[in-house]
Amino acid sequence: MDREAQMRRWLAERERDGLTFYELSKRSGVPATTLSGWARKVRAEPSCDSRVRFVELRAATPIDRPNRVEIVTRTACKLRVDLGADPDQVARLVAALDRC
Repeated sequence: MDREAQMRRWLAERERDGLTFYELSKRSGVPATTLSGWARKVRAEPSCDSRVRFVELRAATPIDRPNRVEIVTRTACKLRVDLGADPDQVARLVAALDRC
C-alpha cells in the first residue's frame, strides 16, 4: 500500500473512532504532526471519500409537486425526490451521482 493510501486509511479510522491526532499517533506509530499535515492536505482537496457532503436543496416547481425537492450535487447532477424519501437512500444516490 502506498503512503497516501495508508495515511487516508489512518485518517478514516481517526474520524470513525473519534480519535485525536495524539491517540492516532500512538496507535499507528506515525507522528501526530505528520497525521495533522495529511489531514489538512486531504481536507483541502475535493474527494469522493469525504463523508460530509454539502448539496444545494431547492424546492421543485410548486405546480409540479409541492412535496418534492431537487438536489443539485457538486458535479451539477440533479435529482428530484419526494420529501418522504429515505434519507440514507438519498445520500447513497447523491454520493453515486457525485462520482459520475
